Amino acid sequence: MPKAPLLGAGWHAVQAVLADGLTIIELLHNNGNRAEWFFDGAGRQSNDMRPWSADTRDALRTAFRQAVTALRDTLLPTDPVQLDPAQTTTLHDFMRLGSGLRGAIASALQTEVLPDPAHCDIDASDFSALSWADPAALRQSLSADLQKRFVEAMRTGALTWPSPVDGADMPCTGDFTLDDFNSLFRFADRSSGLDVFVLATEHLSRVAGLYVPAHGVTISRGVDQKRMLLQHFPAIGRHVLHHLAYFADALFAGLARPAAPIRFATFLRGGTSAHLGHQLWNELTAIDALLVELAPDRLPEWLVPGLPGGEIEFYGPIDRLFPEIAGRVRRGFADQRALIGYAYTNRLILFRATRGHIGDGLRRRILTYAARRPCRLSTGRS
Repeated sequence: MPKAPLLGAGWHAVQAVLADGLTIIELLHNNGNRAEWFFDGAGRQSNDMRPWSADTRDALRTAFRQAVTALRDTLLPTDPVQLDPAQTTTLHDFMRLGSGLRGAIASALQTEVLPDPAHCDIDASDFSALSWADPAALRQSLSADLQKRFVEAMRTGALTWPSPVDGADMPCTGDFTLDDFNSLFRFADRSSGLDVFVLATEHLSRVAGLYVPAHGVTISRGVDQKRMLLQHFPAIGRHVLHHLAYFADALFAGLARPAAPIRFATFLRGGTSAHLGHQLWNELTAIDALLVELAPDRLPEWLVPGLPGGEIEFYGPIDRLFPEIAGRVRRGFADQRALIGYAYTNRLILFRATRGHIGDGLRRRILTYAARRPCRLSTGRS
């Protein structure tokens, strides 16, 4: 008989999920943190599913396949699949689980619910034309500039992208911010019924390629895009499905809101990603540029995550450095996940506004503000 595991101080069991050959116990700490315990058919406990037997894994897939499939069909596409009553009930029950537990279960079912796509590079010598895409339109779609498209979108209120099918503009119908570095923007090609995702990554939030789930493929152009796509999106099916499950509460809350004019928000990177150089070179330069490129009433919102043990706005509060964005900055997010959830709940199109040139105006702003601030450097002496 396996020894019963003991809960540490401050932890208590919230609920148990039982199916043939498996038990999952969801735990909650007094500080709000959550965790999961997994038990295989023999009652052996682990902190994840990796030690599970094949029979236990099969039991999990059988128990949750319908729920995770329904989650995919309602959150991934532009036009959700109409669920039957049984699917709706199953999805409702799944949503009662905690976000971390939903994500863990979805990841275990990823291979069959949202397989990782094949990759092709249109500049490769062995590339074969895609039957559903026009070669010239595909090249145009992979060559568009994301930052320029966002500036134009904030001017007009509509974010579009050239279709790889026929080159016509596709409207943006949503986005998924996987983390503070990697994003997917969903565009609907109404002529073909395809959803086309534009993948963006790295410090300048550049296009790494396209993802077309219906055809199970990611597409890049040239050495640099191929490197970005394979480095930052090596298992995009797993990442996306886990993301849908983890943020399902916020995503469904956003879908339930009345339709409204599209709104845009950008953010500062937080947590361990926060960096003096990148905030200056990428994020502050973007604010500086947007003030020139956009009218005051067309500027986006700025979301600022917290940084445990320190201040994330290294050069001073951004709305003091840039009084022009006063009233457009929202703080108080515990971390990047809270920031992303807020954007989904409020149906914001969340993107990384980035640039790479520090102009004289930005330099003067920082120096002027720094001269007015009291020095807070510590000598390190107690």
